[in-house]
Amino acid sequence: EDGSFYASWMPGVTNDMATRQVLKALGDLVEAGHGNFRPAAQVATPTATPAAGAVESGTLVALNSATEGAQIYYTTDGTNPTTANIEYNSPIVINNAITIKAIAVKENMRDSRITTFAFTISGGGGSHPPSPGAITVSVTVIGKNRTYFSGNVTLPLNKANALEALKQTGLSYRTRYDNSYVYEIAGETEDLASTAGWKYMVNGYIPGGPAKYYSLSSGDTVIWFWADDYTSTGPGGQKKEEPLENPLLGLTVEKIKKLVFPERPSVDIGGKTNFPVEIAVLQVVVTGGENPMPDEEKRLLRQLLEGNRVDLKQWVEGDVESLVADDKNEIVLQIEAGALEKGADITIKEKSSLDNVVMAATHRLVSPVYQLGPSGTVFNKPVLLSIRLAIPDDMDPRGLVLAWFDKSKGQWFAIPALVDVSLGVISGFVDHFTDFAVLVRETPPRQFRDVDKVKYPWAADQINYLATRGILHGVGENIFEPAREATRAEFAAMLVKALNLKPGAAQETVFDDIDAGSWYAPYVHAAVKAGIVRGITEKTFKPMDKITREQMAVMVGRAVGETGTKGDLEYRDAGEISSWARDWVNLVSTRGLLEGFPDGSFQPKGLLSRAQSTVVIYKLLIN
Repeated sequence: EDGSFYASWMPGVTNDMATRQVLKALGDLVEAGHGNFRPAAQVATPTATPAAGAVESGTLVALNSATEGAQIYYTTDGTNPTTANIEYNSPIVINNAITIKAIAVKENMRDSRITTFAFTISGGGGSHPPSPGAITVSVTVIGKNRTYFSGNVTLPLNKANALEALKQTGLSYRTRYDNSYVYEIAGETEDLASTAGWKYMVNGYIPGGPAKYYSLSSGDTVIWFWADDYTSTGPGGQKKEEPLENPLLGLTVEKIKKLVFPERPSVDIGGKTNFPVEIAVLQVVVTGGENPMPDEEKRLLRQLLEGNRVDLKQWVEGDVESLVADDKNEIVLQIEAGALEKGADITIKEKSSLDNVVMAATHRLVSPVYQLGPSGTVFNKPVLLSIRLAIPDDMDPRGLVLAWFDKSKGQWFAIPALVDVSLGVISGFVDHFTDFAVLVRETPPRQFRDVDKVKYPWAADQINYLATRGILHGVGENIFEPAREATRAEFAAMLVKALNLKPGAAQETVFDDIDAGSWYAPYVHAAVKAGIVRGITEKTFKPMDKITREQMAVMVGRAVGETGTKGDLEYRDAGEISSWARDWVNLVSTRGLLEGFPDGSFQPKGLLSRAQSTVVIYKLLIN
């Protein structure tokens, strides 16, 4: 506290020798001409304008320090201020007798002395009218057994929010999480043994987010009140009986579920679907078509969204239903009570650059990419995500996709969603945080004439997906030949393309039975180089041989990038599995990439059709 220092090996215990060594080192530096070591300058003591004393009710008191760039912190409860207290950034309204203690601080300078300003209310009455750049709102602060404040306060336009309204009452308060959560006012602190604490309401409405983000207008009525229970909706312990409605759609979460999932509305629907956008067709329910958005309204919405940049952080309690939204309601999260294990700072940030955004070849963006955090958050209940967009007249809303991005796979996945064309809103349920965006289909998925969902319900989507991604090709005339057995060369080529390996030079092949001019030579070489495949012998690969299930297990297992998994195989024909394949069969079986048959066998020497081998590649990519 007196400005001295000492070296120590543990808190509170001095080390005289180390202290002397530090002082000697500083002396050597000064003697050698390095540095300018002297006591740090002290920040100028804060002053108050008008000066302390008797003032009229409503007087605005400004605090200042002669040190440029200094920050001022103050208290009104008699305690000495620190940087953990209220930071001064706008005049303080004096409505009753109050004592302000202030300190000024600045980086690389010593803190100022603490100064005290005691104000009383003069008998003249009256108050100063707000300045042109300010508004006046009514504020009431109601504690457990008494009303601490009731009157008008003046707020600068750049700080016209509910937290600033509390600050200008002059009452002491304390916050957590970057001023996002008020846990104490006038010495009354939240009860951690229950859900009792402080809440606020504006014009009779309880917002779902922090007070510092709730903008006020002149004439608004703000009430801060002690709530005996988190469900209280006003002073006196009123209970919340109705769930929150989505501010964009005017519907509760349950009503939106019934629209998105008409056949199973009571089921908790998660958003982490493994359904790539390339094969996502008609994944949205479209409403509002009978009353589409007028052209002028659409133009204004487009103008509003283009001028808005979403970047917010909002504290959300785990056991309270909450709304998280930016000022323009461009994006809204509706989080049910219990969706979070505990409270968290929810962040939504609109990406400013799309340089590193991977996009599906079949789609394009029609909204910004929104980064939701904390990254990796997984919810206990699905969270409703709503995004506003001005849908062009020439765009089929049925082609829209609400999608999340899997960074590890570089893949966009579709979320079943609701599109309201009259409001310009798309909504869907998500169960984890990553990047989200709205896409629209530009090209249809690739389809083969001999692959349909009637004959191949278990493989049609997978084949179409890999074909759309360019991982597999037909055999001409838009034919795939799904029933034909796959060859070793075909499967090696699919693996190389699926893993984005660079094809090798054809002449580099090490096998005598692979013609350098063949279509598969570069892919086989790449697979060999990556350690995915080996030959039947040292010099032969037998590319046209039909691939067996155990051979495929080895290739897929190596592609996973792990060693085989040792252990007892539970297949009834486990004894027929070659020794070189046993650990790999165990690995892919455990991963669900290659499964056995209903009779309990694996059939290691059995062959796979092109359709079956495609499903294996799909599982490798998606799972």
